[in-house]
Amino acid sequence: MFSDRTAWITRPSPLSVAIAERRALPGLIDLTASNPTAVDLPPLAPELIAALADPGVGRYDPDPAGPLPARAAVAAYYASLGYAVDPEHLRLSASTSEAYGWLFNLLCDRGDAVVVGHPSYPLLDDLARLEGVALTPVGSTWHGRWELDLDALDEAITPSTRAIALVHPNNPSGAYVTLELREALLARCRQHGIALLVDEVFLEYPHRDDPLRAPSFVGCDEVLTFTLSGLSKTLALPQMKLGWVRRRPRRRARSRPSDGWSTSPTASSLWAPRCCARRPSGCATARPCSARCESGSRATSRR
Repeated sequence: MFSDRTAWITRPSPLSVAIAERRALPGLIDLTASNPTAVDLPPLAPELIAALADPGVGRYDPDPAGPLPARAAVAAYYASLGYAVDPEHLRLSASTSEAYGWLFNLLCDRGDAVVVGHPSYPLLDDLARLEGVALTPVGSTWHGRWELDLDALDEAITPSTRAIALVHPNNPSGAYVTLELREALLARCRQHGIALLVDEVFLEYPHRDDPLRAPSFVGCDEVLTFTLSGLSKTLALPQMKLGWVRRRPRRRARSRPSDGWSTSPTASSLWAPRCCARRPSGCATARPCSARCESGSRATSRR
């Protein structure tokens, strides 16, 4: 009755069983908590809460790319980081996960492959499966930092490969793409005529300065590049999801959204200008998140 794409493995894994057993113990401190609304961070600023009463929430004025004021706010956010982004080159989505689905559909026919670093964002497997796309995992090696294994990458690229997908910084290792790796990836995309998908939702959470760290790929037009991000992680606001994709200007005709993809949430789109305007000081939750990461890193390094 149901498609093979939804033939999920529903039985608990040994790891999930072990985690459930540990969480049932009293006094457990869960260092894997990833929900900023559940770890006693400061509440939302009053002006952000008041924005939910914006009369615009009651209107429906669809734009396949997302409301222009919200796209302009995202462009201004990038400007605060030193990147020039045209709002016309941005496409808003309900989430970054939804944007992955669009890109898999845009770039791949059924059975085509996308090479992805491993380990990586765990939901990627399910997103690719739903779109009929095969993920080809490539492991990482440790050379004072975690980096994609380029020899394994070369072996993984085949005639059916349509893109390389990476998370910058990686989830879960936290390793950023280096300048050297960036050039190596661009060279392979040029050589094989494939696209580059870069998920940068955690770009602004480095533990320390690193001169070898590559900048955002949002300004990369050397190969067909799609840069993904969103409010949920960038401003630590998971309750107000809004994702976006920046696409290469010269390929807009093929990659522009259709009316059927008009899915960016109205409330979140109206929120975007107010949220992004709080840059570079950040929202009430984003800065404490970074501070806690840094203090945690210092504490563990002393052990």
